[in-house]
Amino acid sequence: MSANEEKKMRVWEKWRYDEQGKSKRNKNRVIKGVLLALVIILLGIGTGELLVYLGVVKIPGLSQSETDSDTPADSAETTSETSQETTEQTGIPDDAAEFNGHHYYVYNPDDITTWKEARQYCESKGGYLATITSKEENDFVYSYLKNNVDYESAYFGFTDKESEEWAWDNGEIGTFTNWHTGEPSNKNSNNDYVRYYDKYSDGTWSAGDFGEQTGNSKSVFICEWGKYRTTPSTPAKSATETPAKTVDDTEIWDTFLKEKQYESNITDWTITELQYCLLDIDQDGRRELILTPGTSWDDYEIYQVYTIGEDGKVYLADDFTTCYGLGYSSKYKALAYDSVRPSEMSASLEYHAMDGTKMTESFAVNMEVDLDTYLPVYKVRDISKGTDRTITEEEYEAYGKECTWLTDWKPVENQSAKKNSGKTKTQTSDQDWKTAYAQFLRNGGYKSDMPGCDAPRFFVYDVDGDGSMELVIIRATYSVVGGDVYTLVNGKVVHAGGTSGTYGSFASYPSDGLLLSSYGHMGVDLEEYFTLSDGKLVSQARWISSFTDGETWYLNDQETTQEAYENWKAEHVNGEIFAIEYNDAHPITKENIQAYVK
Repeated sequence: MSANEEKKMRVWEKWRYDEQGKSKRNKNRVIKGVLLALVIILLGIGTGELLVYLGVVKIPGLSQSETDSDTPADSAETTSETSQETTEQTGIPDDAAEFNGHHYYVYNPDDITTWKEARQYCESKGGYLATITSKEENDFVYSYLKNNVDYESAYFGFTDKESEEWAWDNGEIGTFTNWHTGEPSNKNSNNDYVRYYDKYSDGTWSAGDFGEQTGNSKSVFICEWGKYRTTPSTPAKSATETPAKTVDDTEIWDTFLKEKQYESNITDWTITELQYCLLDIDQDGRRELILTPGTSWDDYEIYQVYTIGEDGKVYLADDFTTCYGLGYSSKYKALAYDSVRPSEMSASLEYHAMDGTKMTESFAVNMEVDLDTYLPVYKVRDISKGTDRTITEEEYEAYGKECTWLTDWKPVENQSAKKNSGKTKTQTSDQDWKTAYAQFLRNGGYKSDMPGCDAPRFFVYDVDGDGSMELVIIRATYSVVGGDVYTLVNGKVVHAGGTSGTYGSFASYPSDGLLLSSYGHMGVDLEEYFTLSDGKLVSQARWISSFTDGETWYLNDQETTQEAYENWKAEHVNGEIFAIEYNDAHPITKENIQAYVK
């Protein structure tokens, strides 16, 4: 482990486990603050100056660097979600313009020379630099600027100064923009702020550097007062809003599961117990189906989300992995993908919402350790804007508490009818096949079928789904070795034939009555399906491809077309695959024969 990684791990452990130490540090900070205040008072500093020093009062035009470093950042970054929907109206001028419950006023103080000072000036009056989030608002504000005050240009709160992504400075959500053709211009690398420009008389926007001489307005800016939402979320339902009408989707999902319509999307899954749950994610009256294989690796879990489109068809909306769980937020109408990365000293909740027949990430709530302070930093990231907003630890924890973690999983039962190619097989009693296979293995009856094989392994399973057990022996882990299949015919163990696999693997589709040969080696690819009939493996369909001969398709050992082959597969191969590898099978020993056969 590198020195940097060791440092990160120490920080992580400090954050996770040193709660007592953090409490002591907080108490010490309070004590130091009180002592400092007493010292300042004793030195004769006035009350007003003291309040400024402690960050209680903000002075217009005073930059953040001139205040104490413990002073909270601007209100849009420090308040909680509920208080962000502010109703503070204390500094609104009597002649401010009003639109849709919001107030606007244009300022041009001589002592304001930077955009940051303009922002702080608005905040000192209980407002913020104006945010223009709709065409109607844009038309009103521009008309107010042009017709009611003595200016034709003015800055407002759109900027890319911090993140190189254009966003509203107070964190307000909104996708509306009104750039003039050719804007934002990159002629000046300092053009990080947006304004109405006197050269554009249609209310379109221009990027400027704040302070550049622009017509008759050098550093004019617009303040706004009113409620705004800074956390990506779905607005709460009003008391008069009609809830979505519930749709009976039971038949659609029953058919989806019974016909295994998901199967083409899970070819690379390792399935322990296929599970699902139904949940109306977007609260539109129709439920989504969430599917999981019931397995995980290194604490990562796999999921798929299916939804019903307006046309009544089922669509795969998302395919993803999470770490340590999957939650649902009814507040944001979104699934919360949990991700904790101890090695990176970070954690996150990623909120994904329905967008038609797809899921898209709306926002994420993140925690990462600041290696300069050894303390965690909490942020909300707005995906659409690419911007971050700092939040408190309490706000961060509130997101997780609001989520409901999904636990109501149901097994996907095998509902496909078992196929046996039209032939009814006689089931063998447990005692008959156990006795016969145990004796066959003890006597080495298989050795003549695989001369020179010194370490074969076995397992017993109903590989073709007919109700009778088969004995399968995997010889080794050679490149194209599959399994030799033995079955019981009239009380006698017979060699039905062998399949091919990749490095000692065997596969079948029990619910379809099919065994599979499949490999790719030395420029040759093979896929072949067999049935087990009268003690023999019978080829039903085969595809083979080679560099020298190209592709060839067969049905019942007769050459056919690719279309006919694919149609056969679509009709006959619909069940779940059963697969086992050499290392998962049992060495042929007396103990294993006793344990797994008798």
